[in-house]
Amino acid sequence: MSVSPPPVEHLPPYRRPPEHRGTSKKLKVFELETDELPEELWARVDPTDPERHVLIEPAWEMSLYDYQQALEATRSLWRVLEPPEDPTWSL
Repeated sequence: MSVSPPPVEHLPPYRRPPEHRGTSKKLKVFELETDELPEELWARVDPTDPERHVLIEPAWEMSLYDYQQALEATRSLWRVLEPPEDPTWSL
């Protein structure tokens, strides 16, 4: 699974809603702490774009079904990223 490390501006504008200075009216931005991932998964920084791209991958060889189940088990860890409370933030 492809994810982006903080800050939210690492995501392209078309992947961010207006409250995060983006253009998408259909998407929300979610966050999770990678140290909360189950042992079946690990976060690997993309060596071709380490500032902007991380991959959530199986920690060992497993079937696609098991990988999907491991990802699904993280659902409760994901939280909607709230817009900044900074009054200088301009939309």
